[in-house]
Amino acid sequence: MERLAPSDIPEQLISEIQHRVTDFTVGLVQLGDGDAYLRGSGTLIELGSSRAILTAHHVLDVLPTTGRVGMILSPDISAFTVETAGLHYLGIARGNEHELGPDLGAIILPPDAPSSLVAKKSFVNLAKHRERMLQAPPETDDGLWCVSGYQDELTDDIEPSRGFKRVKRFRGFMPIGCVKEAPVSNAFDYFTFPVPHRAGLPMPDRIGGTSGAGLWQITLARDSDGHLKVKDCLLSGVAFYQGPVQKGSSLVRCHGRSSVYKSVYCALQGRAGVLK
Repeated sequence: MERLAPSDIPEQLISEIQHRVTDFTVGLVQLGDGDAYLRGSGTLIELGSSRAILTAHHVLDVLPTTGRVGMILSPDISAFTVETAGLHYLGIARGNEHELGPDLGAIILPPDAPSSLVAKKSFVNLAKHRERMLQAPPETDDGLWCVSGYQDELTDDIEPSRGFKRVKRFRGFMPIGCVKEAPVSNAFDYFTFPVPHRAGLPMPDRIGGTSGAGLWQITLARDSDGHLKVKDCLLSGVAFYQGPVQKGSSLVRCHGRSSVYKSVYCALQGRAGVLK
C-alpha cells in the first residue's frame, strides 16, 4: 500500500489521474431560451448490456423530462444532446434530509447509445469490480481520493467559434485528498471528503454542479526505478451534499462503495434483468 499526501504527488501524476478519471465523467445540462445550465455531474457505468449515468437523485429532479438534455463529454467545443424520450430516470434512493441522504439515481441510456458518446467516453463495469469493492476494498488511507465533476460557478461565456453564435464553457476542478468514513444509515454507507477553499485555488466556495460526481480512490505503486505510478482508479462513491465552508474547507458528503456496488447494482439489475 502506498500512503502519500497530495503535496507529495508530482504534477505529472496528478495530470494522469485527472485524465483517466474524467474519461468516465459527464456534466448534465438543461437547455432553454438559447442558454444552457449546468444541473449536475455523473459517472458513466455499465452492467451487463445496460449503460447508465450514475448521479444523485436530486439531480434527476431538475433535469428536463421533455426535449433534449445536454452532456459535457470533453474539452472540445460541441453541442452533444440526447432526446429525453430515449432516457429513463431511475430514482434509487432519496431521504427527507438533503444533508443526510440517501441520494442516489441513474439515467439509463437507450440500448443504442449514441456512438459519439461510446467513442469518446469509458464506462465503469460494476460487475467486474463488485466482489473486490464489497469484500476486500483497499484501505481508505491507501493512495489518494478525488471527486470528479463540474462546478457551476466556474461556468462562463467565451468567444463564439466553429459556427456557433454563442459558446458557453463548463469547467471542473478535481480536488485530490482523503476521505473519512461516516456511519452507515439505513443500509447506505457514506464518506466525507474535505474540499479546500483557499487563495490560489480555482475551486469556488460553493460547488453547485458537483452533485452526482464520482468519488474515486486512486491506488499507487512504484516502478522499478522508484517512480510513482497509478495502480488503480476505483469508482468508490457519489457526491451529493456540500457542507458550509469553515476554516478554509468544506466537507462533501458522498455515498460509498456499498451504496454503489450493492444498492445501485441491485437497482440496475432489477430493472434490466441481468446478472443474478
